[in-house]
Amino acid sequence: ISMAFSCFVFAALGFSIGISSKRGVRSTAIIICLGVGVVYWLSYLGATALAAGGKVAPAIAVWLPNFIFLGLAWLFYRQYGRT
Repeated sequence: ISMAFSCFVFAALGFSIGISSKRGVRSTAIIICLGVGVVYWLSYLGATALAAGGKVAPAIAVWLPNFIFLGLAWLFYRQYGRT
């Protein structure tokens, strides 16, 4: 379920990045989105490894990247949504 929820997280991030980017700066937004995707995937793999090693409960580990990136989306929205 956490991977399915990540679609909503990426939609929220995309919305936040979309309202923050200026007109004509699409290449920068694309690079940012690709970077966010790679960092998300690496954090998901890291959290899964922590769960496999027994350091974090598996239920928390699979949801942790979603909550972190949803928090980032909220911060971006709060910062750029007011302008």
